[in-house]
Amino acid sequence: MFDPVTAAILRTAPALPELDPETLPETLTARYAQLVARRLRRAEGEEATEEDDAWPLARIADAYELVTSIHDDTDVRRAAAFVAGTAQQILAQESLTTDEAGQLPILDRDRVAPALAASLLFLAAEQLADANEATQRIRISSGQQDYVATLLAESTRDLAAGRLASILERADRRPEHFIARGGLEARGTAALFETLLVGVELFAAEVLGRAAPDKAAGRFDSAHVAFARVLELSNDTYQSSDPAVGALLTSYPGPRHLAALLIAAYAATAQAATTKIEPPPGVDVEFWRSWLRHRAATAPFMWRNHREAVEKGFHLNGTSAVMVLPTGAGKTTVSCLKIASVLGSGKTVIFIAPTHALVEQLTTDLQQVFPEELLGSIVSSDFDRLFATGTNLCLAPFFSTSDLVVD
Repeated sequence: MFDPVTAAILRTAPALPELDPETLPETLTARYAQLVARRLRRAEGEEATEEDDAWPLARIADAYELVTSIHDDTDVRRAAAFVAGTAQQILAQESLTTDEAGQLPILDRDRVAPALAASLLFLAAEQLADANEATQRIRISSGQQDYVATLLAESTRDLAAGRLASILERADRRPEHFIARGGLEARGTAALFETLLVGVELFAAEVLGRAAPDKAAGRFDSAHVAFARVLELSNDTYQSSDPAVGALLTSYPGPRHLAALLIAAYAATAQAATTKIEPPPGVDVEFWRSWLRHRAATAPFMWRNHREAVEKGFHLNGTSAVMVLPTGAGKTTVSCLKIASVLGSGKTVIFIAPTHALVEQLTTDLQQVFPEELLGSIVSSDFDRLFATGTNLCLAPFFSTSDLVVD
């Protein structure tokens, strides 16, 4: 069920009693097979059986999510979050049919849907592609929950998918205050969800390097503070002054669970924001900041290998480097940082690719990454324009076995 790379990540998770990380890929595959068999039996009208197992999927998800929340080691938290996310994603496949039938809301006082939990856990694991894929299984039905819960679910889904600009656009459209249906408990749930919504909006603004939306500005010092406040309030004990009443326990499992997931995602990704890359020496600071904000609209987070390249100074002017990465691992993304560094120094870039077809593809891609209307740069595959006024980035074919050359 798992490719070798994914299986290797799963095996890095910490060991738990009666659960060996070395066998986690096989364990999760077996649990998935059990869920599929159970769904088939149910579709055929047979009674579902309960497998007698010490580590069902829900327990694996809960245990490793707890490790994600409390462990001090970043690598352990990342691996635990990936295991928990994988377990939740498998659970989401079983619950999808039930959720689409409208029987369960995606967010309420007592639960967070597995698909939503999986997307945030993958974000906490810094597996951005998996987080984006997990969002495809999120089904939001506004008729089954309060309006604030629907908005929160939509914004959380956009957060995991990297569509942070959509979160801020939604923040501008949403009402400033929400009216909750029902009694005191329903109003308490809505208030907690509204606080989490503000936190997600602050998170998006921070990552994109923008000002906080008007309806969220000034509410909390940071997104983390908002999430932590919900974590505190959703499970607390109050001592009444009336002896007849005694201690009062407030418990809101759904908001508390989502707050813990958002805290884990924030801790793992806030510092990975594209907009937080410092301008290289000799680069125009305003140009650099402007381009990073533009780039963050489509690529808000830097992958771990991207950040490693930045830490090693790959993108600095005057630094020569050879980068070898598999297809889809982000070579072009890191190359764009190098190009931006050169353009920000007032120089011209020649980008050489091995085939005419790749030149045309990259020309289209780079015209979106370096738009003329934003930066004043011209991206062209016409080599004769290299010496024309205003041409800053020229692409040309270079027939060799080289994958990519940037100069």
